[in-house]
Amino acid sequence: MEVYFYWTLMLLYLPKTMLYAQPCGPTINVSITEGGEASLHVNETDIIKVSWDVSNGTYENFFAKKQPGTSMNAIVDKYRGRVRENGNSSLLVSNLSLQDWGTYTAHVFSNTGVCQQSYDVRVYRSLSDENIEIEYNITSRESCNMTVTCRVEGPDTKLAWSSTAIGRAGVGEQVLYVYNAEPDLIYSCTAENPVSRAARSLTPWAHCLQDKSEKNYIVQNIIRFILSAFILICGSCVFARHLKREGARNG
Repeated sequence: MEVYFYWTLMLLYLPKTMLYAQPCGPTINVSITEGGEASLHVNETDIIKVSWDVSNGTYENFFAKKQPGTSMNAIVDKYRGRVRENGNSSLLVSNLSLQDWGTYTAHVFSNTGVCQQSYDVRVYRSLSDENIEIEYNITSRESCNMTVTCRVEGPDTKLAWSSTAIGRAGVGEQVLYVYNAEPDLIYSCTAENPVSRAARSLTPWAHCLQDKSEKNYIVQNIIRFILSAFILICGSCVFARHLKREGARNG
């Protein structure tokens, strides 16, 4: 009876109690691939009640709770069917999306008191070469000099350039300056976040050669057009002169 009375008072003063609750331990960082699941472990004993909330910087929402003699229950539609108990009132959140990024806090009520355990949950997409955008601008076709830019969207993503002759390029986080590229040189932009890594390559010589070929093709077409026009004009003049002679003879 006394225990029941104690926890009734605890629930009545829940907001104030939670406000002054001590941390159960340091904040735990959790990095998860999009579509994966996060296990948020509560390292406490003699747990009677646990309430969970999540904050992403713009809102804070209680989304799950576990009371004595019951299973973990989601109280927000967004999390229904996605949360379940993972032993000792720990929480397993599945099918995580980028929108699930935030700070998850367990408010733990036990026989020894109340504490809060926070988890910094970060959700990242699994990178592939399709997520990497490479753009180039040729500054000299003859010597094959170009500026190459590598871009990848997403938080906490690092970029790095590599090559068999990286000493011949000025390496920046996103921008690569290529000078006097040789045919066999291949430059790779590697993108990496806490859960994945991907790379995309560029062969500068191939693009310089392609652009040069296109330029030569245009020049060749212009020359062909001029020659064709010259031949047509000459042919027209010869034909007109022939007609004039024939007219003079007939006259």
